Formats: sequence, C-alpha cells, structure tokens
Amino acid sequence: MQETNPTNSPDQRPYHQIGTTMATVWGLVESKTYWSSFFTPAAADERREPLLWVCRHCSLQENLLRDTVRIYDPFIGFAHPQMVATCLGILNTRGYQTSQGMTVELQPLEAIPNPVSLSHLTAIEAVPGRIEGRLSGCGALQPLAASHWNRIKTVITETNPLLTASLATMENWRQRREYLERILEIVALRGCSEEQEQELFSILRSLIRVESDSSESFGPLALQTRMCLALKAQLLPAKEWEQLWKTLMDNWYGYVMTLTPQEVNRLTDLDGDIQL
Repeated sequence: MQETNPTNSPDQRPYHQIGTTMATVWGLVESKTYWSSFFTPAAADERREPLLWVCRHCSLQENLLRDTVRIYDPFIGFAHPQMVATCLGILNTRGYQTSQGMTVELQPLEAIPNPVSLSHLTAIEAVPGRIEGRLSGCGALQPLAASHWNRIKTVITETNPLLTASLATMENWRQRREYLERILEIVALRGCSEEQEQELFSILRSLIRVESDSSESFGPLALQTRMCLALKAQLLPAKEWEQLWKTLMDNWYGYVMTLTPQEVNRLTDLDGDIQL
C-alpha cells in the first residue's frame, strides 16, 4: 500500500484539527513549464512528488498563505503567459516559511486537455475582472468565490467532459482525507506495525469485494478474524471490539463513497498497489 501523506511542514495540521469549514478554491498562476513538468511522460510511471509554490515576496500573497489557505483546498492552475486554465489539483499543505519565502506544496490531480482561457472565463463572468488583473502575472494566488467556481466548473465540464469526475474528486478530497485520517488514528492507537497496517488495508479492500466473492477466505467472519489480529484486538471485550469494528467500517465505507468508480476498481484490484 502506498499512501499520499503531505510532508510535515511547520504550519501543517491534519484535517481533523482544522475544522469542517467549506474549502476555498484557489486560482494559482505559474509558468507553462512549471505545470507541464508534473505531467511529463517520463515521470508517468514514477511516484510524482508535490510541486513547491513559493510566494514572490508579496505581503498580500503571504497573508493569504499564512491566514487563509488550508490543507486540502482545491486549486485550478493557470499557465503564464498564455493565461489558460491548465490543471486541477489540491493543496498538500498550508503556507509555511522556507529559506525561499512563504511556501505551499501542491498536488496536481489532472491536466486539462482542452485548456480554457482566462479571457473567456472573464467574458462570461466566471472570473471577475478584478481577479483577472491579479492573476495576470506569474506567481499569483487568488481565492475564487463559490459562484464563480460553479461557473468555471460548468465551462470545464462542457469543454472537457472527461474531467467531470475529477472536479467532484477535488471538492470531496478534504472529506475523503478525514475518513482516512480517522482510520490511521485507530491504527496508531492500537500500536500497529507497518506490516499490520498493510494487512488491515488489504482486509478493508477485500471487504468491498465480499458480496461478489464466495470463497471462504473472503467471508465476513474470516475477514473479521484477520482484522482482529491486525489490530491486536484479540483481548478486547466483545462490546469494545464491536464498537471498534463499527467505527472502522463507518469510516472505511465513508471513504469509499468519496471515490470515483475508476478508483473503486483500482482499490478492489488486490494484485496492484494503491495510493490512498
């Protein structure tokens, strides 16, 4: 199992410590080569590292990074100087100070095959003129109002229909991470080793297939027994085990419900590694 955890940046906090306020969608501007470097074919078979976005020593931008940006906020990446919407992604961290300046780590999710020009978004009032001016330079960061983001989504869906699921993934990313963090908290509290954690997620993946697989090794009772061992819960009283099982299942199926059908298919392919 491979898990995409953000790095331990100084100002970063797990989702469950941040709160459940509505995520802000951000407009981020960088050079075309900056964005394209993440999606180069040469790196397609490798685990891509997050991109580092460094504030250009602008006090307004620094204040946004420090006070307003939150981990797991969605963003839309604009390429400079073409000024087109070129990719969709998630912020991997809050803003934190580095030797280069205020920094945030980005996790691009999808390139936009048919880029949408900022001028077109402005013309249809999907982006207000005042934001277009602020986004006109390389290294800009601006929040997008919910009403404008909804219009941008409509345009992207019309011009890039295959990205419809990706747009939904962006918006529920914070929720899926919350479910996953709760599962990992259970693993930590039980004092599980890395091997036991891997066994636990193997069992959880198998549970999704339990209704369609009739073999005994995938039966619910067998899986519960394996899970009890993986969580080192053999000596727990029955009621405590039942509660632990219920909490784990609620969060696991909550997590699965945030996935796209393609992601669920990859999750249930037990022969392959996954990134949660």
